[in-house]
Amino acid sequence: MALVIGGFMITAPPAAAAPVDRLQVSADLESVDLAALDCATARFTLRLHNPTRQAVYGDAWLAEDGPLQLSRKLVSSYLPAGFTLEAPITVTVPYGTDPASYPIKLTAGSSSSAEVSVEVVPPPDNGNVALSATPAMSSRHGRFSVCGTNDGDTDSNHWATFTGWNDATSRAWPDWVSYQLVEPTEIDRVVLYTLDSAAEPASRYGLSDWDVQVWRDGDWATVAEVRGNKQGVVTSTFPAETTSAVRILCWGNNNGDYSRIIETEIYLAR
Repeated sequence: MALVIGGFMITAPPAAAAPVDRLQVSADLESVDLAALDCATARFTLRLHNPTRQAVYGDAWLAEDGPLQLSRKLVSSYLPAGFTLEAPITVTVPYGTDPASYPIKLTAGSSSSAEVSVEVVPPPDNGNVALSATPAMSSRHGRFSVCGTNDGDTDSNHWATFTGWNDATSRAWPDWVSYQLVEPTEIDRVVLYTLDSAAEPASRYGLSDWDVQVWRDGDWATVAEVRGNKQGVVTSTFPAETTSAVRILCWGNNNGDYSRIIETEIYLAR
């Protein structure tokens, strides 16, 4: 910008960008893989950095392409000078989404942007039909989602952060989780993962008693029972049965309070 002062033309330096316009956005990953299943998830961390010496309130926007579904499309926060905010982002897609690469664009400030590529892949072909099933539950405690029981994550260390289910009726039994299969399917084995970590061992916090049931002739029929369990992983086998749904009917926990399931796997008959 030019000014005329006392007959002289003086060129003023350009105005500094407002601090909020200088925010920088990035992600911890350039790409993530995601199976085309209703309960499968992919995660990355959005980072919003304030490089200025002035605290600001800033926004970062996320724009998805195609069938992607995001846990949030706006990250908004107070950012002290020099501070970097980290925000976890969860991505899902509907069952049967065509395998392809789908971008998520991140923007902040006046010119900062980044992109995360979501690589949608076919469901794993391992015989576990629970992955494509639609789950339901008797109740849910807080942020726990029934989808946490058939998302493919069997790690108890992710309990209460990414995966797992907890009912909402302390010391009241039974509780249940059910799985509606895509179509009637012949199965003969169910593997149940209950909470079992160094901090929260199954012998204290895991399920102790439950029935494995299948939908037969318009009602639930018990095909396996587990009693007095102290282990984190239990496999129940039974004569092959063609069914459209499976239910875990919970009767007890080792400390008597809640039902806790990390993952349920339902396998095709061998």
